[in-house]
Order: sequence, then structure tokens, then C-alpha cells
Amino acid sequence: MARPAAKAAPQFSAGDHSERRAFGPETEPDAMRVINAYIADWPYSKPVTVELVAHWKTLGRRYQPEEMALIYRQGKPTAFIHGETNKTTYQIHLLAMVPGAVADGMRLVEEAEARARAAGAEWLRGPTASSGIFYGGYICGQEPYHSDRGIDGTDLFVQAGFRISSPEVILVAAAGSATGVRDIPQEYQVVEAEAAAEFQARSFRYAALCGGKEVATCGARLYPRLLCSSGGPVGQIGHVETDELHRNKGLATALTQRSVKRLSEWGAAEILVTTNVDNLPALKAYERAGFRRRHLVMEWEKRLS
Repeated sequence: MARPAAKAAPQFSAGDHSERRAFGPETEPDAMRVINAYIADWPYSKPVTVELVAHWKTLGRRYQPEEMALIYRQGKPTAFIHGETNKTTYQIHLLAMVPGAVADGMRLVEEAEARARAAGAEWLRGPTASSGIFYGGYICGQEPYHSDRGIDGTDLFVQAGFRISSPEVILVAAAGSATGVRDIPQEYQVVEAEAAAEFQARSFRYAALCGGKEVATCGARLYPRLLCSSGGPVGQIGHVETDELHRNKGLATALTQRSVKRLSEWGAAEILVTTNVDNLPALKAYERAGFRRRHLVMEWEKRLS
């Protein structure tokens, strides 16, 4: 079903010296400059490039340039928003501002909320892990793409009425830190399964089979161009899942350890994984595989209905 017609953007007063411009070929370089200045000191990030913007345009209906815009003040770009709308949720994939431009960012968020309400969305959500389809491999490890270094963004979301939660934790392992590879019960078989291709990443997936049926999985990828503080490339584990009837048999630990070993062989210097803070079995499984808890993940949401 076609999306509702876009609601007119707010009209800024002439005395305000600010202007809203749509995202497009003429403003793409300015958007990249604002983003890159905003994430410059974030862990596990690298400058957004023209290659990434070109990748967005291959994502079909999920790429919605009409939901992307910049604010200019006295001719200079100060804030950028990257949005996406669907039936129930308006998703802000990234909100970036130059220092002191909270008011300009707020205008973009207020406009996004107006569009979300016009489309009948129930939720307005700040950056989440789903933003990875656009930024995976560029802003990695601080999912959902809002670092604790994003002080202006934090202030904005609070002022705009969003609620914050920290439902997930990021764990980090140094390459080679896993203590071997765990054996699994004889009735199971570990195989390499088909993995989805990911932008600028080397991806793979292990699966555990029982009676020829896949009962556990662990996906992983190496980002050769994304470097950690030591200068080596970053690897990432996820997603990891075991069928309920086959849990507590060490399958997740065994598959994760194999993935860590392979990422280390591929040259990863650090390896990341994210899981819920209240998922104690998963936390313990990752810690047995050599991971240590490093960052809490922040999520922002605002109920509209």
C-alpha cells in the first residue's frame, strides 16, 4: 500500500537564518560531513563515504530519501536525519548534529514525528540495530548507533519526550582469547551453512544439525575496513540461536568458539557480540567463549498512540 503523502516541512522564519533541504545529490556531501564530524570519536566507527551512500540506493523500498533531510544555518549544514517509515513505526536510523545544534536537530525530529503521526505510526524510535542495514560496518559495535559520546543527541531525545532503556550489552573479545573449541554431543554435527552477503564484510555462518535438521546457528562477519583502537580489523558475531528443545547442550558456545577462531584466522583484532542484559545463559556462553562485557546499548522510543 502506498505511503501517505508527505506532510509539508515546517517553515522556518527568515530571521532564524535556517533552512531545511532535502537529501539528494547536491546535499549528500554535506550530510556525510555532518555525520562524520558527529561520530569522529565514537568507538568502532569510520567515515561514511560515497560508497555507503551508493549502497543505500540498492536497498529498494527501505531506502526512503524523502525521509532524509538537513538543516542549514547561515548556509552551513548543522543537522542531518535519516528516517524510514513503515506501518507501525517511524525509525530514525541516525541523527547527527554539529556541536551546539540541538535546536536544529529538534526541528528535524519534530518534523519526523509529524510525518509518523500522519502515516498512522504507533511508535517513533531512535536508532536501533535495524539501522545496520544502512550503517553496518561503518558504525559498528555501538548499536543502536547512538554512542554515549553523543551528548547532544541524548539531550535532544530526552527533550523530545523519548524514553531510554538499556536492554542489551556489547561484549568484546580480543582475537585468540577463546580457550579452544568445545566438543558437542555425538548426535549433533557442525556444518558451514549459507550466509547472507553483507556490504563491505566477509560473512559466514555455522550451524548444528541433529538428524539432518538445523537446530542451532551462529552467524559472523569480518569488517576489513573497520579498525579497532589497536589498528586491526573488527569482527562481529550474530545472530546466535538454538532451538528450545536443544538448549543447554553447549551448542551456542561451540558455534561461537568456532566463529571466534575463524575471525581470528582472518585477521580480526577484536570481536564483538550483543545480547540482552537479562539473558544470563547467553552471557555466560559468550564469556566462556572469551568475551567480556564492555558497553550498554541505549534505545530510544516514543509511543505516538
